[in-house]
Amino acid sequence: MHSPYDTSNQLQEEIEKVKKRREQREAERAAMAEELELIQRERAIAEAVELEKKEEEVGAGCIAWA
Repeated sequence: MHSPYDTSNQLQEEIEKVKKRREQREAERAAMAEELELIQRERAIAEAVELEKKEEEVGAGCIAWA
């Protein structure tokens, strides 16, 4: 038969496990959010570069017509 101390100790261990899992999930969410932010920044930079190229092409075309 288990003593009340054993039950209390088991509960504390379970609580610690739950806390650790929660902390791990929060860390994973934060890492995913950072990764998403990085991807969005890279995408915005790529779009800006592409837009700049198109503007240069249009500008070069206008000069050719002049």
